[in-house]
Amino acid sequence: MLLLLPATTKELADSMKIDEGIIGEGLEDLVRKGLVIPRIKDKKTSYFFVRSTLQFHDSSGIYEPAGEEFQELWKQWRETEFYELCREWERMPVPLMRVFPYPQAVKNAFRMLPHEDLNAIIAGARKIAVVKCVCRLLMKHCQRPLEVCMTFDAAADFALRRGVGKAIHADEAREISRQCSQEGMVPSNMNGARVTAMCFCCPDCCIFIQPQRQYGYRLLAPSRYEAVVDSDACNGCQSCEALCHFAAIQMEKSDSSESIRAVVHPEKCYGCGVCVVNCPVEAITLKPARPPDYIPEFGPRY
Repeated sequence: MLLLLPATTKELADSMKIDEGIIGEGLEDLVRKGLVIPRIKDKKTSYFFVRSTLQFHDSSGIYEPAGEEFQELWKQWRETEFYELCREWERMPVPLMRVFPYPQAVKNAFRMLPHEDLNAIIAGARKIAVVKCVCRLLMKHCQRPLEVCMTFDAAADFALRRGVGKAIHADEAREISRQCSQEGMVPSNMNGARVTAMCFCCPDCCIFIQPQRQYGYRLLAPSRYEAVVDSDACNGCQSCEALCHFAAIQMEKSDSSESIRAVVHPEKCYGCGVCVVNCPVEAITLKPARPPDYIPEFGPRY
């Protein structure tokens, strides 16, 4: 049946000479397992086979009824064959994923583009569902919050239909974002103007940040912003240095005294704003560093 996709239940029933109801039940089982994705157009539902290993990883990995053995197979893949895929992703014309800035870290946040402003994305969503982070669920390398990844609109419909998501309101989504910022987790998703989901990533488990930190693969695009430190306000507490997953901040002695101050290396900064929202003396801000057309209208195919 999978070889005949994309197709509607009627098209499959006609091709396979099987009752359409039986076809529908089989497809819904595959939808729940994350192998097949339904899409509605002109009031007609067509079913598509997942188009890539990454899509299969993200959709099937959070299907917990598959059991621990299935999850362990994904973990083994992440630790071995996955790095071949990283090399393919590196050859893409633009990075597959992009970091998003925390809105509260951007001064004059009302000037942010609607497809980079998480608050605007949340406010404009018809439906929001939160799902477990597939990376932390499979890898289990940290104790950070698990049920934090957001899906929007059609992606939320898909998560709820499968039984892997929980519907939430906009204020709940904003609270999840706030909590993730305090945990030092980096917002990211596909590198394009259309935002269907939002991950909150950690350096220990994330399918993009972990290989970038450990092996140097360039899989993430920075946001349009970069962090700037007010050296006069900085008290040298070193919290920002400890929180930065990209090693973009170092503590250095100032020229005029023996005290240390945070220094941002722009070429390493991904503009997430984690350092900004966690600075106890508000000595760091995010400023625009790239033009609006830096964000591609359509992300790369993967």
